[in-house]
Amino acid sequence: MIKAIIFDAGGLLYKRGDAIEALKKDLLVQFGYQGNYKDFEKAYIKEKFSGYIQQKSVEEMFKDILSTIGLKLDSYQLLEFIHQFNTIHKKIAPSEYAISTLSKLKEMGLKICILTDSFYNEEEKWNWFKRIGMNHLIDIIVTSFDIKKLKDSKEAYEQCLDKLQLKPEEVIFVGHQQYEMDGAKEAKIISIAIASISEPNIKADFIVNSLKEVPGFISNL
Repeated sequence: MIKAIIFDAGGLLYKRGDAIEALKKDLLVQFGYQGNYKDFEKAYIKEKFSGYIQQKSVEEMFKDILSTIGLKLDSYQLLEFIHQFNTIHKKIAPSEYAISTLSKLKEMGLKICILTDSFYNEEEKWNWFKRIGMNHLIDIIVTSFDIKKLKDSKEAYEQCLDKLQLKPEEVIFVGHQQYEMDGAKEAKIISIAIASISEPNIKADFIVNSLKEVPGFISNL
């Protein structure tokens, strides 16, 4: 019997609009960067995981990202850049169907756990969900920053199971990236991928088209 759902967070339950990318571009220009924004994105994607599990401090992570694109900042400038980046990065909104889906799952008596790869800790993530009016729909938040494990490792899911006090067969993971599905499989947890936002050809135990289909799908298991 399914008793809880583990959800990915970014891209699935909350989103950032095109305006956020524009703000980040403006921030880079403000600090003297004249290059291609896509080069920053590539460097960020490559380095962010080191910050997610505290292999590097957030300061070291951003220093390496900016160095990769040729932007050298002194210590004060770096801290100011990070502060402004974080202010922008936290501008999130609930994804379509996120609130209604979580509400239905709670009505079904299911616990909701968020498993997120992030360079923010659990307390900060609770604040994120509070700002967008979703905190009351969530029971547990587990962040890679706190546990120093990414979602491609079974240990990340085992942390969720420990907090939920449940067994793998009593839980389902819902996400949209292949490395998440691989981690859930390692932990022997059933996975559901949301096709509308997933990577092409994603492999999961089950695939549904939209987040709003999850409650009905689980009811029929």
